[in-house]
Amino acid sequence: MDQVVACPRGHRYRSTVLSLESRTTCPRCDLADLICLAYGDCQVPPRGCRLLTFKSEPITDFGVLSEVLHLVGRYNRFNPTTVLSELESLFPRLSGVEIGREGSPVIYARVPYWTHQAVRWCETGMGTPLTNQHRHEIAESFLGAMKRALADELSDDGTTCRAWWD
Repeated sequence: MDQVVACPRGHRYRSTVLSLESRTTCPRCDLADLICLAYGDCQVPPRGCRLLTFKSEPITDFGVLSEVLHLVGRYNRFNPTTVLSELESLFPRLSGVEIGREGSPVIYARVPYWTHQAVRWCETGMGTPLTNQHRHEIAESFLGAMKRALADELSDDGTTCRAWWD
């Protein structure tokens, strides 16, 4: 049975509970815990651990993205406030953003193939395919935004864009 539950921090999420004894975890809290673990050496106070190579599941909620980027905090030229400011208007056009660490902060942005794959899709049914030109424009917008956010490396493989800060 699918139901809405709340975690101790007040985050509401859908869960399928098989029995009354079953436990479920909050995906938002799990993600926050993962980010804190991965960037444990950067936390105040330091948590004594770190994951130098990891990537989150795609994030499709800007509030969650904001929360986890602020958990990463400033890291050399990576500034979460600047990154969020650059991503805010572009985020709804993407199909998701993955946060990670490749020694230093990295962000992957997924470019949708169909309109219904974009975060902002709010209609029902199947959308329409995006032209290659439109997809290229979305990718270029992301790369430009991350360049303004002082990313050290930028790339686009046609499906996913990558921004990395040293």
